Amino acid sequence: MGSRWLRRTLSAGILCVLMALLPLPAGAPFDAPEALAFAPIPGESELDWNQVAAGGITTGANGSINTLQVYDGALYAGTSNMLGCDLYRYDGLQWEMLVGEGLPTYRSPGFGNIENDTITAMAVFEGALYMGTLNMNTGCELWRYDGDGFQKLVGVGRNPGFGDVDNYSIGAMAAFGDFLYIGTSNDDGCELWRYDGIDFDQ
Repeated sequence: MGSRWLRRTLSAGILCVLMALLPLPAGAPFDAPEALAFAPIPGESELDWNQVAAGGITTGANGSINTLQVYDGALYAGTSNMLGCDLYRYDGLQWEMLVGEGLPTYRSPGFGNIENDTITAMAVFEGALYMGTLNMNTGCELWRYDGDGFQKLVGVGRNPGFGDVDNYSIGAMAAFGDFLYIGTSNDDGCELWRYDGIDFDQ
């Protein structure tokens, strides 16, 4: 028995991108002029959305989840919190707070600095999880987590904002080739850095 498909209405522009990158499967219906995308529905039941967290996960002070990343078989969620960002790990059943209220030192809100109010980007590189923050006062920070502990690579005491505190946020990160590429937000012009696991260069 073939898969059934869920119809979603999209703008024409998004449809053009989807058709270029992901052609519709053979036999999937297409109705003009309505722009449609189709996704397979697993099993026999209709696709349902299930809420896996509410109320800021553990605190209502978490106003948003800004970035999600899969690492080592779990889902990691970084939050925005004016009292300092939080980091959570989800194993598919329950959430565990790795950075947040009540935890010691660098695992306290904002990685120990409440001015890190948002985890803005995450990426996996060379077996570790990297997290970038927004910090409007002392410049963005970059942290690494290897499954056991955290290490600050960029931040207060370690070249905050990559040497320019006007780099207030790490807006994006991606591993490519032998490097981790890191993009910043800066009102005087964004910057792009790369990291080889030892050194940074611009």
